[in-house]
Amino acid sequence: MGERIKYPLVITLICLVSAAGLALTFAATRDRIAESRERDLVQGLQRVLPEHESVAEEEMPDDQAVYVAYSGPDETGDRVGYAAVGEAQGYASTIRVLVGVRPDLEIVAITILEMAETPGLGEQARERPPTKSIWRAIGDLFRDVEPEERPEAPFQKQFRGKSPEHLQLTDEPDPDDAISQLTGATITSRSVVDATRRAIDLIREYRERD
Repeated sequence: MGERIKYPLVITLICLVSAAGLALTFAATRDRIAESRERDLVQGLQRVLPEHESVAEEEMPDDQAVYVAYSGPDETGDRVGYAAVGEAQGYASTIRVLVGVRPDLEIVAITILEMAETPGLGEQARERPPTKSIWRAIGDLFRDVEPEERPEAPFQKQFRGKSPEHLQLTDEPDPDDAISQLTGATITSRSVVDATRRAIDLIREYRERD
């Protein structure tokens, strides 16, 4: 076999094997990824919605959804809040943010469902302070203890109680009516704010249609 034919055939074979491997990997992990996403969403709804007894999912265009929280076991109860997912392009990844609001659109809380930003910079948006020392954590591995609820990420905590018009970024520490951006991660900070606005816009659209 001539060299001009041999090398292209080898490269083609390598590409085919790689493509088959990727396809098999995707098929094997697709359901697991979907289950993980659904679990994260359910847990997130419990964190971002006000006190409620039931939640109904309302379909929106483009495979989006709004989650409506009720005070009763079904839709006959009072509406106590809404939640939706917003997306925005960050510095290195698409950022998906779940946002919960009260009927007057005041933010109850947000939680970042997905992101893959720069460690030590953009990833600070979802970093939570530890609740115990490393030595205590190691000791707990050998004891039967209940897992502790970790505190909310400081960056995300700033969104609590904010109205949509106060979703503005600032480089000042601890502002009263704005969001203090992450040091060295302006793009990530802006993207989380943009994703939050888009989630609220989707809730507004649902309420106008309802």
